[in-house]
Amino acid sequence: MDLLGSILGGMDALPKKAVDEHTKKRVEEAKEKAIKFKEDERKKKAQFRTKMEARINKFLQGPSDERKLQFETMNKVLRSIVHDVAETGGLSAYSFGEEDVDRHIQVWKKEYAPTDAEIEALQNGEQYDPLAVKIANEVKQQNNEKEDVQKNTRKRRSKNTEQEPEKYFEKYAKIVGQNSGLDAAKITKSNKSYGMVPSKNKEDKRSIEETMKEIRQRKIDKQLKADQVT
Repeated sequence: MDLLGSILGGMDALPKKAVDEHTKKRVEEAKEKAIKFKEDERKKKAQFRTKMEARINKFLQGPSDERKLQFETMNKVLRSIVHDVAETGGLSAYSFGEEDVDRHIQVWKKEYAPTDAEIEALQNGEQYDPLAVKIANEVKQQNNEKEDVQKNTRKRRSKNTEQEPEKYFEKYAKIVGQNSGLDAAKITKSNKSYGMVPSKNKEDKRSIEETMKEIRQRKIDKQLKADQVT
């Protein structure tokens, strides 16, 4: 049993050692491939960058009326290289389109930097029309001016409405006099017997003799009328 066990153990040990060597070799090969792949990618990026630099330099040295340059669809890594090259060259660069579908870059010369309206149109997948944008801006400005005029008109009307009562009283005061109310109040005195009436109407300026005479005359007149009726 010991001899058999030792033989079996030796048989197991040999394949295990062989497998370890094989795995190690595969790992080394994978590392070499990864290094080679990384180096190839580095070279490709460097070549791509050189190509983009030449393309952008040609664009900068081209006709002065050539304001922008559009690149083909490319992945995020390559776009980052184009963005870096464009920024180094003093250009404005923006990405448009859907990722993994038609995402691309457009660059503008510094003197032809795009407006917000142009960028918005391109981001929405629309064709930018400077004339249409100009007309739209003029219409918008006219509408804003019209709205401002209407607001000012409403403010003036509101202000005039608030001032109308005050102007009415001012006009009335000029006609009858501002102190007319005070003058009328001065000649009116409070009296419990007569109420609020002018005091001159309540004052009896007759003497006692005149008053008694008037009372007697009223009695005589009353008696005469009674006799005539009888």
